[in-house]
Amino acid sequence: MKQETLSQAVKRALFKQKTKKIAAIIFWIQIVILVIVLCYLLQQISPFFKQFELIDLSDPTTAGLVGAFGGALISLLGSFFANSYMHKKQQESRGIVTRKNVIYSPLYDGLKALQGQIDSPNYPRNLLFNKNQEMPHHHDNVPHFYAWSRIKSDVRYTQVPSYLITALDNLEKCGLDYIKYRTNALKDIEENLTEIADKITSIKHFHSRIHYTRNEELLDKLLRNETIQDLNIAGYYKDFNTTITEEEYSLIKDCLNNKCGSLTNVENTRQTYEMFISSLNDLINGIETLMNFIHQNFEFLDRNI
Repeated sequence: MKQETLSQAVKRALFKQKTKKIAAIIFWIQIVILVIVLCYLLQQISPFFKQFELIDLSDPTTAGLVGAFGGALISLLGSFFANSYMHKKQQESRGIVTRKNVIYSPLYDGLKALQGQIDSPNYPRNLLFNKNQEMPHHHDNVPHFYAWSRIKSDVRYTQVPSYLITALDNLEKCGLDYIKYRTNALKDIEENLTEIADKITSIKHFHSRIHYTRNEELLDKLLRNETIQDLNIAGYYKDFNTTITEEEYSLIKDCLNNKCGSLTNVENTRQTYEMFISSLNDLINGIETLMNFIHQNFEFLDRNI
């Protein structure tokens, strides 16, 4: 069964909200119909009251008094229900607008910031979802999204709709899975390169001294489906005064482009990142739709209360 996207869940929630208004209109129509039916019944049973001389609705004065009393009673009940309904709607409106300001807006701003931090089509080398994950060497340019972890740690979490909780948790899971698969892919690439380096005398003694960021560069190329060339390999070993033969270049390229390029962890990294981006875009669109609906249907109303 295909999982419902956040945009679909938001549309379903907004549809339910709109049907509440329709239900309220139907309720008041039923009240009016009930009043008309009661008036008709009073008219029909007036001979019964006259027979027992309890009340004579044929007398204009008596009928007027009964009509006035009945009208006042109906008006009083109508005012009571209308005021109760309006008070409830005003409280609901204030609650929804508050939820937009303290939950939806921070989430939206954080998600848009995360979207801007991701340098497409490059693959990020790290993703952070909790400020406690930050390390001293991390910089502000590391893609991060902390708004959800902050909301989960306080009372606002109880006010978040279940469909939004599911979507936000899924975004975080996709991001963490991406980092996990990326880390594993880097280890696999290093193992394969070490195996090849042991067979090549010119680089055998230097390979273990290569900085890990060089593997990051190779992995990024594989994720973008770019073919690794001699120039890339020369740059990989540029810090060492060594000569690599054409045959050795071919061995290394075959290892990277064919063997490493088809590694399961490399493919999983690519797929989970695509899922992460899809989830991110869906969240931004869904929350934006939600905020626009609240602004149009509740926020303006709330300003006049």
